[in-house]
Amino acid sequence: MKPNPTCKNTDNDTVDIDNVMNGTIADYETDDEEEFKYLFVCLDALLEGWSHCRPVVCTIGYHQHQVIDGFVKFVVHVANKTYSCRKWELDLIPCSHTYLVINRFNLSFYSNVSSFFFNKTLVSTYDGLVHPVGNKSE
Repeated sequence: MKPNPTCKNTDNDTVDIDNVMNGTIADYETDDEEEFKYLFVCLDALLEGWSHCRPVVCTIGYHQHQVIDGFVKFVVHVANKTYSCRKWELDLIPCSHTYLVINRFNLSFYSNVSSFFFNKTLVSTYDGLVHPVGNKSE
């Protein structure tokens, strides 16, 4: 379990990194011994300033990324194959926002699609169950 996500400043006050600024992404990582490794902060002003150009992919953690498309924000977790709008979990196919993350990190698109959609799975579903009848006159 991670320790309380706080950081200390020079005035001996603590700042809750989850409530730094509305829209700002802040996260931290600890090692196996729960010791601090690094802190990631991306200011909301930077995200909003470039969001009109193209979808922006921001790394939140090792497997977790935020995609900003215009004024809409989505969180994609590649390792869990989850997406904040739940489309990936429901359709079992990555949508355009998850594809941006998969493509950006040179991951295999096909390994993130459910095997349900592969031809091999379709053929094996009916293997042994369907027996052609042939000519009825015989």
